[in-house]
Amino acid sequence: MCSSVFFYSQDVVFTSGNVILTRRDIDHILLDDCLDNFHIDAYAFFVDRKTKAFPAIYQPYLYISPMHGQFSSPLQILKNYNDNSDLYIKHIKKETLKRTNLLIIPIIHNNHWTLLVGRLKERVWKLYDSLPNPQHKEICVTVVKELYIDLINCFDADITKWRINIVRGTPTQSNSFDCGMFVCKYMEKVVAKDKVDWSAYKYWQNKMPRYRADFAYQILLEGESVELKHVKKRIESAAKAH
Repeated sequence: MCSSVFFYSQDVVFTSGNVILTRRDIDHILLDDCLDNFHIDAYAFFVDRKTKAFPAIYQPYLYISPMHGQFSSPLQILKNYNDNSDLYIKHIKKETLKRTNLLIIPIIHNNHWTLLVGRLKERVWKLYDSLPNPQHKEICVTVVKELYIDLINCFDADITKWRINIVRGTPTQSNSFDCGMFVCKYMEKVVAKDKVDWSAYKYWQNKMPRYRADFAYQILLEGESVELKHVKKRIESAAKAH
């Protein structure tokens, strides 16, 4: 049913804020391509929906799109029609930070995705990396500095002085294209209140085709639901006109 609604590759399947996903973007998920900014933001949309539905088991957090600042994927330039990166941090205020435990920041650099998480109460940064490499911390330093400059009046402490710790024992990838999906899965777990036992998720790489399929299906269902609502409204409007 979904494929009949979104037949052409340029058909828009999903929109949320500045995020736009077409049928072609869904194909990228299913064909084991690398994920782009809009994919990550779309996954964050579904995580946010889940955390709001079950607030008792999730921490309060703030998400910062990878489209903020200068660290967007080159592929995204063609799709990002608004170059005002402040749009992606306008939801972050001094008051909201006081009610927040975590800052969730996906980072794309040199075609590799990592997840940087700021633990505000502990005043420390945690780096989740599916291809562990100490050099990946370097871009985090730059990202944090840029964020601090853009939100200079929001933080009670200098976040550039916080340690950046690489989280050990997390599930890792065995190919060159699943880093984006790993970041999505990391994000889904770290926002939970309970401490994560990463050893219980060593199977993630083997399950990546399933996770990609689930993600694509979720996007299609969301888009189909919106499309059917539009169809219903058009039918109702036509009925009233007659």
